[in-house]
Amino acid sequence: MVDLLKEVLLHLGVRPKKLQYHAMGREDWDPVRVYLEIGEEPRAGVDLHFRTVRCAEAAPSVYQAIQKATMTALKQISRDYRAHLEDSPYRFLPQNPLTTQSSQATQEMEKAPEREEDSCLQVTARYLLEQDSYLQSLENDYSRLDWHFKNTVQLSKKQEADNKLLTRDRGMLLKELMEFQEVMKQKIQQERYMRLTLQARMDRTEKQAKEMEATNT
Repeated sequence: MVDLLKEVLLHLGVRPKKLQYHAMGREDWDPVRVYLEIGEEPRAGVDLHFRTVRCAEAAPSVYQAIQKATMTALKQISRDYRAHLEDSPYRFLPQNPLTTQSSQATQEMEKAPEREEDSCLQVTARYLLEQDSYLQSLENDYSRLDWHFKNTVQLSKKQEADNKLLTRDRGMLLKELMEFQEVMKQKIQQERYMRLTLQARMDRTEKQAKEMEATNT
């Protein structure tokens, strides 16, 4: 796939050294993300100003991420420079459709194989377009699954953080409750001691009063 991209770039007059890949690891569903950049070539060909192409794709391995990024770049180039590829062997490369692409442009791309004189080439082109449509649907499904997975991971992390906070708060409340119980226990003991002391004083005072009364009598 990388060699094919280089061939298309050479056909457009872009030097292959303009093509650069950068891989980066990450903690996610797909642990590898590859960044692809094709530098600007103001004078690539006749009436052709090749602008910078940047894309990034993630996959389980570096090789798969490079392939995905390369396919994305090929589709973008095939779309943006269709006029320069129309009469070349690369005219049936799949395009990356714009979100604002008109239905007329879509129909034009679907009818392109019919203009070929070779019936074998017609069938092959139709197959390529249908296959790309199918792969695009799979990619969309994968993107939705990836989105749901990321949201699930974020929710799980949030719940884990909340559980840690609840555990910490529970520990703090339990500690405060035990300290409060200890303080109340000490206060109850103090009040009990004060009651006993007061009762003893009252008993002694009453006894002394009775003794004085007996002596006076």
